[in-house]
Amino acid sequence: MLTPMVERLKKQYLDGENQWYSLRWHYIESCILKGYLDSYEQTGNEEDHQFVKQFIDRLYDEGGTIPEIDLDYFSIDQIRMASILFALYAKEKDPKYKNVLDQLYTQLTTTYPRTESGNF
Repeated sequence: MLTPMVERLKKQYLDGENQWYSLRWHYIESCILKGYLDSYEQTGNEEDHQFVKQFIDRLYDEGGTIPEIDLDYFSIDQIRMASILFALYAKEKDPKYKNVLDQLYTQLTTTYPRTESGNF
């Protein structure tokens, strides 16, 4: 069964061992964080949720924004990372998560380029 391997990899990330991701607002990191959120949902292991929360919280500056987000840059990759904020906001009710979601939602609905058929 793969569970022991998955648990070993999760522990390596939590401990900072063999870390191949970086602290950034990026698609790859969003996939890792999504895995931890899924694990938290299934197991209730608070350590998984805290890993995601601490990762995301370190991306915020003192003003409550995430400087890596560029609303003039149109990349679905930065939108993928935003999906992590839904789970954090649902549990934490911290407005800083919703503020970033609102900014990106506004970008998607007002300035994000679309094809003739309306797709991104």
